[in-house]
Amino acid sequence: MPTFLIYLAIILPAILIGLGIALYVFQERLIFYPDKLSVKAQFKFDNEFEEYFIETKDGEKINALKFKAKTP
Repeated sequence: MPTFLIYLAIILPAILIGLGIALYVFQERLIFYPDKLSVKAQFKFDNEFEEYFIETKDGEKINALKFKAKTP
């Protein structure tokens, strides 16, 4: 019985620490998962906004939205 508790006391924290390290390393992929929008995608908001397409040096296009405040 005591050897089981010793193994449990070693393995369980090791698993939790490993999981924490894995979440830290892959956090950007988990949070900011890249999705490509269709070219035909249209945004509809109640507030006034402008849509921009920014072309990068490598030929990629970035879509950006600029919301205008009524009062700054």
